Amino acid sequence: MKKRTIQYILSIILVLVLFIVGSIGVLIFPGLLKVFGLSYAAIPKAQLYKIHHTLGVLVIFLLFIHLILHWKWINVVSKKIIKIKQTKSQNKKILFNYIINIALLIVGISLVSTGIIKYPGLLNYFGSDFTNIPFYEVSLIHDWSGVAVIFLSIIHLILFIRKTNLFKKKDKNPN
Repeated sequence: MKKRTIQYILSIILVLVLFIVGSIGVLIFPGLLKVFGLSYAAIPKAQLYKIHHTLGVLVIFLLFIHLILHWKWINVVSKKIIKIKQTKSQNKKILFNYIINIALLIVGISLVSTGIIKYPGLLNYFGSDFTNIPFYEVSLIHDWSGVAVIFLSIIHLILFIRKTNLFKKKDKNPN
């Protein structure tokens, strides 16, 4: 199978899993249900947390593979940003895309690291507990990082779709 095909398949799986994790994250976002007049009794919170945590670990694995498969792009664009050889309009597009990706990486690291801290039972495994950690602040960072990742991921996908012309109709007859 070609590398590009693997990249597309992985990207589709990643988008689907991120969508599920993000949707569940929005559902369990503190105070959000009250806005809609619902209570946590209305949703299976324990099951949603289990799914959110399990798929969150899968996302980390998929993102790691995603970065490996796109390492050449990261390297090439990083060098272009440093050298700035393109025209101004090309340079602005490349720079914007690069900034979005760097922001996504930084916020993603924040999301993953706080998610790991919040992962049930993990602190006990390392001989610690939530009394040693400012759990409220960690949860706050995790929740808002999740919102930022959703926002930046949507921009990332839009830029990807525009760049690849993924949904553009192709003429069957080139004449």
